[in-house]
Amino acid sequence: MSDDLPIAKIDHGFDRLDAYGDKLLTERDHVLMGHAVARSPGHAEGSPAEAFLAVADVDGSGTVDAGEFFVFQRGHFAGLSRDDANEAFRRLDRDGGGRLSAAEFVSGVIEFWTSRDPEAPGNWWAGKPPFAR
Repeated sequence: MSDDLPIAKIDHGFDRLDAYGDKLLTERDHVLMGHAVARSPGHAEGSPAEAFLAVADVDGSGTVDAGEFFVFQRGHFAGLSRDDANEAFRRLDRDGGGRLSAAEFVSGVIEFWTSRDPEAPGNWWAGKPPFAR
């Protein structure tokens, strides 16, 4: 089987993430992505955060359990340990129900990229934040 299709998809995805078209993914690109997520009106269906939820929710339940969260996050943050992912999940699970609802999941994404509140649960999206005690 040829690697042409996967390479083409990766190139296409990279081009979409490269907001400035300079063939580099920089902090500026990531900041722009964060702002795009935050601008998604009411975080409506079809927003980038909703798309993340659709990918993370492997069993199609409309929620994300700790295992799904870990697998999804490890795909983005290769250095994330299971313990850090579990702690992040616990903090994001605001109602303590053992699953992230769509609202909890989406809020976590939005807060991670946009919140100025050091106590916001979304700060834990990628594991323990560097400023956390």
